[in-house]
Amino acid sequence: MLLATAALAACVDTLAQRRAALATKVGEREIDLVREFGVPTRTYDTGGHHFLAYVETYQVVDPGYWDPIMPIMTPPAVYNYSCTTTFEIANGTVQSFTLAGNGC
Repeated sequence: MLLATAALAACVDTLAQRRAALATKVGEREIDLVREFGVPTRTYDTGGHHFLAYVETYQVVDPGYWDPIMPIMTPPAVYNYSCTTTFEIANGTVQSFTLAGNGC
């Protein structure tokens, strides 16, 4: 239980750090954002606003293990994670951002 709590706290801390870093991009010019992050995975235009989405995906492989004390075997597993960071652009500058996914 303690280990799970520590892992959750680490995730929350990482998410807070990520949000803080992305918050510094608000007010930045679109061209500078693209220079830093590269070409977005997807874009969308509506109502005079431009949205740039950057999708990151990764996998974590759990090899499983054998517990000799309690003779049980946990099978290997593959976990897929993704995080989409979307920036809203208006008048050539970043107005806001959102994060979505299980890997943010």
